[in-house]
Amino acid sequence: MLLLGTSVSMIYAASTRAIAWTGSSRARVMALLLGGGVLFIVFLINETTVRQPWAHVNVLFSRNIGSGWSSSCFTL
Repeated sequence: MLLLGTSVSMIYAASTRAIAWTGSSRARVMALLLGGGVLFIVFLINETTVRQPWAHVNVLFSRNIGSGWSSSCFTL
């Protein structure tokens, strides 16, 4: 869950910084997106390889989580 939380936080921070897309923050946005994407992929690999995963990937697509993601996307 630490991997998932960190990756989603990094992707969210990149999306909020992308609004003010200036020369100095371009590298920061790309680093946050790349780091968040890598951590999310590591989370998916970890959850598929362990015998009893702590968080199933299906949880990410549940109704409550999906509505929270969609509402945060519309506030940007």
